[in-house]
Amino acid sequence: MEENGRQCNEIRIRCALAHSTLNQLTNLWRTQHLSFKTKSRLLNSMVYSILLYGCETWRLNKETIRRIVAFETTAYRKILRIQYVEHVTNIEVMKRVKSGEGGNNHEALLQRVIKSQLRWFGHVVRMDTSALPRISLYGLIEGSKKRGRPRQTWLQLLSRASGQTTAEMRRNASDREAWYNYVLNFRLM
Repeated sequence: MEENGRQCNEIRIRCALAHSTLNQLTNLWRTQHLSFKTKSRLLNSMVYSILLYGCETWRLNKETIRRIVAFETTAYRKILRIQYVEHVTNIEVMKRVKSGEGGNNHEALLQRVIKSQLRWFGHVVRMDTSALPRISLYGLIEGSKKRGRPRQTWLQLLSRASGQTTAEMRRNASDREAWYNYVLNFRLM
């Protein structure tokens, strides 16, 4: 995190590292001996794990969401061997992934990020009130505020993504079993 509270560099570095790994595995993506399902599993374990490291703390603003979606479509273009000169839209790429090649078990990368954040939120809510993550989640920063509209907090952005108010989220997360089922069945709108 930077001094101004933004995480742009961290997310940019994560995307660059994952992109580098994706490019190092080009021969693997080009081979016709592996099925799409196998390539997708390799993508999840070798590339997405690098990208999603620490995603629980990312603020999901428009720029971050754009980066995540762009990386996902780039990765699937590589796996499906779709060249940019073919002029296939991102929507068509995702249709190919979700149809026969990807199957119904495909989970969008952005949805995985939000699920990780919801799991982390539930964990923090159930912590002792003196635990540092809980204090930092609910604590207020001392000092004067800058002029202009205040940035949305991580909690506000997560609340908007989940479709619940922060009070509802707090109440639901206190019941571990119910929160686990909520996160497990969570789908983006």
